[in-house]
Amino acid sequence: MPAIDHYTGCLKALNRPAVFVAVGLIAVPAAGMLYLRHLHKKLSKKTIHALGETGPYRHQRPVNMPARASASDALVITDCFQIRVPTKVLPPLGMRDMLTTYLRASLSGFARLPQGYIFQLQNKDKQHTQGFTRNGIQTLDFQVGDLILGMYEVIRRDDAVGQVELGFGQGNHVRGAMILSIQSDGFETTFSTQSIMWDAVDFTTKRLPLANRVVRYWHELTAMWLLVVGTRALGVNI
Repeated sequence: MPAIDHYTGCLKALNRPAVFVAVGLIAVPAAGMLYLRHLHKKLSKKTIHALGETGPYRHQRPVNMPARASASDALVITDCFQIRVPTKVLPPLGMRDMLTTYLRASLSGFARLPQGYIFQLQNKDKQHTQGFTRNGIQTLDFQVGDLILGMYEVIRRDDAVGQVELGFGQGNHVRGAMILSIQSDGFETTFSTQSIMWDAVDFTTKRLPLANRVVRYWHELTAMWLLVVGTRALGVNI
């Protein structure tokens, strides 16, 4: 049949290395996407997606957020992931030491991810700061003013409530905060990562990275993974 003969002739015209390269270009990204989907599903079973919304901000405002973010027409992207564990499985540490240990493990883990390397490239002028590298993050006490990867700044720490706020910004528009917290009722301890992003100029979402579905998916994967990394550093088998 002419069509089949033509197709067979095209295949024969390709040398084997070219075929292997072509197959590889298709197979490697496909395998990567399958792995990420598997990892997302696995992490979703270990964590709780406690909050996901876009609209006026109705929660505790981080230090760097203006009151305008709570206006009726403001669009602020907010999400929160949590892990809850029995308090009895945690080491007998005070809140200050537990929070510091958790943050060192979680955020030094972040430094190993692609986003961490990108932030280092974007903020080379901050490479003299203590928290610019993974090893440096592992020695941070996370006091107000400390920088992580030259991007995130500690803008608030309250050991009485087990909470640290990290602020960040990109260009004239993108602003955000992460609120990392540990809260216990005596029987159960909740580890939370709340991520917040807004446009400092017009409070729309069109310029916000988290409005992009692919970026949002990667963000969720990262947030869940870092919760697991941080709690494992405290001896939690999860």
